[in-house]
Formats: sequence, structure tokens, C-alpha cells
Amino acid sequence: MWEHAGLQCAIAPSNLGFVNGYVQVPPDHVAYGHDYDRISVDVHGGLTYANSRGWFGFDTGHGGDGWTTEALIGAGANDGEARHTEFLRSFGVRNEWNLALLVTETESLADQLAAMTELPDPDKWNVTEEEFAQLLSDQKELRAIRRRARS
Repeated sequence: MWEHAGLQCAIAPSNLGFVNGYVQVPPDHVAYGHDYDRISVDVHGGLTYANSRGWFGFDTGHGGDGWTTEALIGAGANDGEARHTEFLRSFGVRNEWNLALLVTETESLADQLAAMTELPDPDKWNVTEEEFAQLLSDQKELRAIRRRARS
């Protein structure tokens, strides 16, 4: 773990052959206690994790993501996790991950969370919860399109 932008950051390998990035916000942070779907940030693949202790995270196991065995072991994965990545790589790799890139993306998430002062409020927009959920889904899809266009 390390601190960036005043927030705790961490990375952790999954048992599926990739590594995740996490940032913890304090209890007085606007996002604390909320589901990741309510948090609007631009991070690889969108947020995929939140818990009751203020941790938010993303993963590098989306279609087209890849880790070399050496990079996975360098990021803390064990041999079994690293071997599983060879299976994932057989589907093709567009985003080649390593520890330095993961740290950079995690710190970008920390910067965005540290700067956050409010969450979207569906009541202020006069939309239903279903419409709000669709807006969030559309926003995630647009971010994914922008990321693909950059690569």
C-alpha cells in the first residue's frame, strides 16, 4: 500500500490472471459508503468494486487486457495465477499491463476521488432511478469508446 493524493492506494492480484487497483476514501468523503455505480470516474474499464470500508477498485481483466507472466509475478501474483494469464492472452491483447501502468492508473483514480466534491443526484435531474442507471451505463460505454480510440 502507498498514499497518493491523500488517499490510500493498493494493488492486489486476482485468482483469474490479472491484477486490480484500489483506492480508499475516508468516512467523511462524499463517495464513502456508496456503490461504485454512483461514482463517476474515468478509470480503465470503469469501477468494478466498492466495499463498506471506502475502497473503490478497477480490474485489468477486461477483453483485450493482458499481463505477461513476468509482469504478473512482479505485481505479486503467484505461479498459478500467472499461468492462467496464458489462457486469457490466447484471446488477443490490446492493453498490455505491467506494474508501472497499474500504479499510474490507480493514482489517476486517487486523483479523481480526491477531487470529488459531489455525486450525481438523480432527484436533482428529475429522472427515474431506471433512467439514471441508463445514464450511468451510457457514460461508461462512452468512456470505453474514448479509451479504445486513444489506443
